[in-house]
Amino acid sequence: MGEACLCQALWQTRSPPVNTVNKPSCYKMTRLAAKEQGMIAAGIIVIGFIVSMLMAGRVAESRGRSMRAWIWLAAVFGPLATLAAWALPAKRARSHVGANVH
Repeated sequence: MGEACLCQALWQTRSPPVNTVNKPSCYKMTRLAAKEQGMIAAGIIVIGFIVSMLMAGRVAESRGRSMRAWIWLAAVFGPLATLAAWALPAKRARSHVGANVH
């Protein structure tokens, strides 16, 4: 049985204290563990923003809007820009004067 498992087993056999400050040391998060969790969360957020940038660009392009502008909007606003690009109606193609329309 590992140290964490033994510590957890001992902790569960005792009656729980009124406040949670008295937890054993194996339950306390070290500064390194907290920093690692923060880095993982930041990485997930960055990946989410990159994916939303790509999606907003594709959606905007398919609706006749500026791909570059919507990628920058998604870089600032994240997934909200993708939703906005999707919610906006497609631009109508400009009709040229004198074009043959059949």
